[in-house]
Amino acid sequence: MSKQEQLQTQLDNLTRALPGIKGSFLCTLDGMPVSQSITDPGIDSARVAAMAATALGVGRRITDTLSTGTLRGIKLLAGEGRVFIYMIGGKACLALVVPADMAIGLIELEVADVITRLTDIL
Repeated sequence: MSKQEQLQTQLDNLTRALPGIKGSFLCTLDGMPVSQSITDPGIDSARVAAMAATALGVGRRITDTLSTGTLRGIKLLAGEGRVFIYMIGGKACLALVVPADMAIGLIELEVADVITRLTDIL
């Protein structure tokens, strides 16, 4: 199985494990989409990739300025949904777009293993 197929499999498995998810996106740290699993056709993967990379850049500046350690991820909580952005090693990021009522604990549980597997693949 190619590296791209392995990455896609991980995102597809994550999407199946989180019923109601709108999409999972693997992106480079400079904002380019690598792979995605989308259940909401209204979501533009290129925009998600660019915004996730930008948010991580701001997050890294904040953690550096405040000396809070290495950034692992960012959670954006809004009235109609949530966005979770996780660092994947030093090479990529994983962004999830989910409804506002999805359990954060379930997301964190499922994502922990996926981050390890994605890091190994990359």
